[in-house]
Amino acid sequence: MKGIRCGELHTKKDFQELMLSVLEPLKPHYSKGRARLDLGVTAAHYDQGAVWMEAFSRPLWGLVPFWAGGGRDSGFEEIYQRGLSAGTDENSPEYWGECGSFDQRFVEMAAISYGILFAPQIVWDPLSETEKENLSRYLNKINAAQIGCRGKTGQIADDSTAQSKQDIISVKMILYQRFVQFIYGFYIFA
Repeated sequence: MKGIRCGELHTKKDFQELMLSVLEPLKPHYSKGRARLDLGVTAAHYDQGAVWMEAFSRPLWGLVPFWAGGGRDSGFEEIYQRGLSAGTDENSPEYWGECGSFDQRFVEMAAISYGILFAPQIVWDPLSETEKENLSRYLNKINAAQIGCRGKTGQIADDSTAQSKQDIISVKMILYQRFVQFIYGFYIFA
């Protein structure tokens, strides 16, 4: 769909094709194990494992509704199934790394959780039991870490102490955490 104009988007298929045309150029940049998407030099202030996880997870915000709505792309399906397996396997060379307090990885867990909830037929069901356990264990790391950021006062901001724009960002991180916790609980305890 090269050169499409917004006025030409009329059907679900038009939007699906547009989304795929935007994401298709990413395919050659995924690593061999599929857990890393190398977009070149970034200005990220966090470690390379988190950078790769961020690049890997962000396309899910478009792919998940595509899959949930019945769209299929075997290339992206293979990428995300293999990537989730490699990225969450501590023995894999493409493991995304350990999570610490205030970690960027927690933000990226929301997109993965979104996929598990709304497109389980692509993101969750095809995984082996070991892969599901690894992914669950990885997502559960959010429950053991401190979430938020330091506000103007130097105190850790949470949803009850938001006083500045910086504090509001931390509240959004807390909401991400709660979303991931909900998804984790839904699949583990259901």
